[in-house]
Amino acid sequence: MNKIYLFTFLIILFVGCDDSAPKNLETNSQTTSKQSSQTAAAPTQPGFQLPPITQELAQYLYDKCDYIDIIMYQEGFSMNISQKPSIQSVISSLSTANPEIGANCPARGRLFFQEKGQTIGEADLHFTSGVCAALVFYEKGQRTYTAQMTEQGANIFGNYFNNAAQLKQKAIQGQ
Repeated sequence: MNKIYLFTFLIILFVGCDDSAPKNLETNSQTTSKQSSQTAAAPTQPGFQLPPITQELAQYLYDKCDYIDIIMYQEGFSMNISQKPSIQSVISSLSTANPEIGANCPARGRLFFQEKGQTIGEADLHFTSGVCAALVFYEKGQRTYTAQMTEQGANIFGNYFNNAAQLKQKAIQGQ
């Protein structure tokens, strides 16, 4: 039990240490409304394409989000990001590229973007290292937008998964 707490603490500690905050958002421009609060659903089915995230939604999240809660579906961990520069780094790693989400890019977790404790956006994280890195945004429980991650975004989440795997292995070995 203590190993689980140690593992969770180390993940949270690692996530909070990223102070980089790129200034530019590479997003497309259209109008949108606030995201509704939903609980983590089952991963989305592969083989679909949606419109790219709007500039307004990306900018809203960039400006207002003060906490990101990430719940992984299969990996056995969750984490959060609470430092504004780290949050903005994640959000600014979204690009205008409009990915088709295929079978080789399953949903691995759900991100909840929050402002003062209220969910203002949520998205499934579709990630396979070296293959795909994208977010599928939800509005009122329905898929609405996709956002391809830049190489920086793919590296951020690749590091999260790699560090979690290493911490999990150390916890199993009793170190």
